[in-house]
Amino acid sequence: MDGTSPNKEILRRVARKLGKISLITQVNPFPSNKPATVEVVFDETAYPEQISRVYVDIELQLNGNFYIHYVEEWENDREECRWDRHGNPHNARDHYHPFPAATTDDAEDRRYPEDFFDVLGEVITDIQSRWGDTFEIID
Repeated sequence: MDGTSPNKEILRRVARKLGKISLITQVNPFPSNKPATVEVVFDETAYPEQISRVYVDIELQLNGNFYIHYVEEWENDREECRWDRHGNPHNARDHYHPFPAATTDDAEDRRYPEDFFDVLGEVITDIQSRWGDTFEIID
């Protein structure tokens, strides 16, 4: 088993913890189409009606690399961002791909905590802020 295999033990704990958040309607650990991922689906009724689906895909590898991908599906568009920790040629190991398209060209270096649950705390704070921003975008 190499370090790039999913850390299923911690991802199962993540799924249990996130499943207790009221704004989350569904947690899908290791779906068949994304077997290394925990998919978290948010309650779309908590968002403006122009947004039909909001979800986060969370991947964590045994070597500590992670990919946390937040997606909003709008009527005619898709807005997304991503928090990453992995080796790459474009940025530091810890980096963030901002809204609206999460492109490599827009990636920003970040420094994340070592503990993955602390990283998730930061991500949830960012998502809460984005949730409020979606209403301002509509206005």
